[in-house]
Amino acid sequence: MTAPLTAISAAVVGVIASLAVFFGLHVFFVAGHVQWAAIAIAGAAALALLRYQVGTVKLLLACAIAGLVLSYPGAFTQLS
Repeated sequence: MTAPLTAISAAVVGVIASLAVFFGLHVFFVAGHVQWAAIAIAGAAALALLRYQVGTVKLLLACAIAGLVLSYPGAFTQLS
């Protein structure tokens, strides 16, 4: 009974990893330009989640607010 569940778990992990790479490439590299603000937000989120164990909802809210602030015209989006 454990072999089918192990195979299903491996398939799910593979799909999630594939989606992470796909979305990461499309978020971090837009039209051939590196989006340093998106990379900084992702790095800060990884640090907050793994090192400081911030809650998921708080982390998503903070990242969404940071993305909105940086997306306004004249903000810090022209870092490249």
